[in-house]
Amino acid sequence: MDLLHKLDGRLLTACDLVRPGARVADVGTDHGYLICQLVLSKKSPGGVACDIREGPLSSARELIARLGLREQISVRLCDGLRGVAPSEADDIVIAGMGGELIADIIEAASWLRDPHYRLVLQPMTKVPELRRYLARSGFPVLREQGARAGRFSYTVISAGYTGECRELSEFEAFAGKLPESGDALSSAWLLHAAARLRAIGDSLAKSDTDRIKRSDYYKLSDELLAAAGEEPKGGDRLDGTGNL
Repeated sequence: MDLLHKLDGRLLTACDLVRPGARVADVGTDHGYLICQLVLSKKSPGGVACDIREGPLSSARELIARLGLREQISVRLCDGLRGVAPSEADDIVIAGMGGELIADIIEAASWLRDPHYRLVLQPMTKVPELRRYLARSGFPVLREQGARAGRFSYTVISAGYTGECRELSEFEAFAGKLPESGDALSSAWLLHAAARLRAIGDSLAKSDTDRIKRSDYYKLSDELLAAAGEEPKGGDRLDGTGNL
């Protein structure tokens, strides 16, 4: 049985970033499609499907049983990784949550501070905040890939612990490693972020104090446009001509 049709672009990309042969902890597994597909495709030998809610976990349990994967996949009702032992997983997939919640889950699992483990993260919100957390906590981003589900663009992050902590620039926090990917889906996320930053700049009042803030938003927006291969709009007025 193939579950690829059950996975949207976000989860398919997350599957791609899991290392071959890695045991997986699928945090917030929902219906269990991702971890089941990884095992069915023989990319992973198995792992743990976790969720904080009994309802989705019950659906995952039924799917795992129907597919005959109970020997390979354990089902765990727990908050984040609190019910997972360090010996049970190599790659940790956390998809479909806000960036701040993902950071909280990582922070609560001190055993992840080991180069053995790989994080595969798909934040729905607060992406720059998650990137900042990873960098200052010693989890540099190793790879990042754009994804699409429905009308929306997303990013999927692969990170691992080195202990090297640093602060990101504003551009690094908003762009991540997507410019290095150079594909259309990664560029789409950068364009979306650029548009949001410009909209924030547009919404600021035309006072002298806000003028500098607007300029900062427009500058960062233009840097993201350039990273996506688009022409920067420039300027510090709504029509982008450069005159107030």
